[in-house]
Amino acid sequence: MESSAIAPDVSPMPARVDGEARPVRVALLGHGTVGGSLHRLLVEHREHVRLATQRDVEVCAVLVRDADKARDGLDPDTTLVTDSLEALLATEPDVVCEAMGGIEPTRTHLLTLLDRGIPVVTANKQLVARHGTELFARAEAGGAQLRFEASVCGAVPIVRMLRESLAATRIERLLGILNGTTNFMLTAMTAHGQGYDDALADAQRLGYAEPDPTEDVEGLDAAAKLSILAGIAFGTTVDIDDVRATGITGVTAEDVAHAAVLGCRIKLVARAERLAAAGGGTTVALDVTPMLVPETHPLAAISGATNAVLVDGAPFGRLVVQGAGAGGPETASALAGDLVSVLGSEPSFLTRDPHVAHLPVAPRDARAERHYVRMQVADQPGVLAAVAGALAGTGVSIERVLQQAAGEGEATLVITTHPCAPGDLDSALANVTSSDLTVLPMLDED
Repeated sequence: MESSAIAPDVSPMPARVDGEARPVRVALLGHGTVGGSLHRLLVEHREHVRLATQRDVEVCAVLVRDADKARDGLDPDTTLVTDSLEALLATEPDVVCEAMGGIEPTRTHLLTLLDRGIPVVTANKQLVARHGTELFARAEAGGAQLRFEASVCGAVPIVRMLRESLAATRIERLLGILNGTTNFMLTAMTAHGQGYDDALADAQRLGYAEPDPTEDVEGLDAAAKLSILAGIAFGTTVDIDDVRATGITGVTAEDVAHAAVLGCRIKLVARAERLAAAGGGTTVALDVTPMLVPETHPLAAISGATNAVLVDGAPFGRLVVQGAGAGGPETASALAGDLVSVLGSEPSFLTRDPHVAHLPVAPRDARAERHYVRMQVADQPGVLAAVAGALAGTGVSIERVLQQAAGEGEATLVITTHPCAPGDLDSALANVTSSDLTVLPMLDED
């Protein structure tokens, strides 16, 4: 990739004045909920940063979209507030923390900074998911660190764990509850019997969901986060469009109640797993989907807006981490952690793209698993036999059946299957007459 940027200056960061390390100059891109929280954290926890790094930190500049707008905690006499990247660069920052969000102009700003050898810490999941390869190429060329812990799961240090602590291991599977909004909603539906609409209204009232909740409830937010984590876990390039995402808009209070009878809870689960390819080699299966999770599984107990990630691999076995996945202070703590890591490591450390290979994405039918099926059928003799026959016709075996009257000549039929390919189940259900149909995969206990 060609670059017309200024040749990078990759001299070590700790310049010294009169024998002592001068304060590290930090610039912020964005001063909203996350950027403002990071600024307060750096001021209020100055001594913690000093103890961890043996350096003082000062915020030298803040880039915002509207430089004339008054902002709490910003003193224009000591900190430049600007809407110009060139003006920010003129303050000679040692490291830049990005909390602007969005793709542009943020992407262009970060490329400029990395070209100049300036380390960057970012909380921008969509940017890393969609342009990570480009950003890492420029980081390596510029000799600048690019850290992105805050882009996934807020205060949960999952990126650092995968990229550094588990770098010498082989990860086989990663499961996660990566979106706090949907987990809050599903928890409310489980604990209080709320329907989808009421749970969403509560999430919006409490600030967990945006006025337009599409990115959360359709699984798009979790898909972006999964593409980042899977790329690191398996050392592969992951196109966010390769993550099959199904949201929770089709989950009803009735489904939640049936799941409880089956000893499960419904969770929006993000999954990445190594699978053997039919002709040899390895593929990676990637999806975000509502699932029935056994109550004995570690992810079943994750409630409210909490995030959690489960990692299986060798030789460590299984690790589970959980914590606050969103919010200004939580995300700011992850940004600050990356900032401390930048100050405490060599300039060339972690500049390279962690995607060293390209594993093909597994087809949808590569993974056989159990399924939950709910349907509205005519309440008359022979219907259950007809459904069972349709399933048997494509090799789908029934594990358990629940049936109850639904009124007006209809019955609700709930079936769980033994492991089967999704395509076989689709083919069988195409031959079943139902006025309402919900199909969800079921997570195994192991």
